[in-house]
Amino acid sequence: MKQGETLVYHIAYGQLSDPARMVSEFHGHTPQVDGVGDLMFYAKTGGQPQSGSFTAPWDGIHGWYLKNESAAEVTVTLELAGFYELEEVPDVAAEILALRSRIAAAAEANDIAALDRMFAPDFTHTHAAGWTTGWRGSAR
Repeated sequence: MKQGETLVYHIAYGQLSDPARMVSEFHGHTPQVDGVGDLMFYAKTGGQPQSGSFTAPWDGIHGWYLKNESAAEVTVTLELAGFYELEEVPDVAAEILALRSRIAAAAEANDIAALDRMFAPDFTHTHAAGWTTGWRGSAR
């Protein structure tokens, strides 16, 4: 997506016996140049359906990282409308895991400035139990 473009989305996960076993992270990243790029989380939902609108804060790739940690098959339904292009993207799992490590280190060091750079201002984390926090409540 280009900076300023908007889409409306709904993502759902069918029948989950344990929503906590479904990892869903809505994130965006800039194209890497010489192995360097920016990555930001917008929302994390533990298998809870999510709907909303999204406006790209920068030119880049914006989407969902999904991981089913249960033995059961999961059907994910993603509905999109707006300004976007679908494209194949490289496996970003290592990049996301590295960001998680940087988040943990910044949280442990109480580095609020670093955490502000890694989370969107309106980041939400919807826990498997259904309650929601902002980044300051989920980075602990």
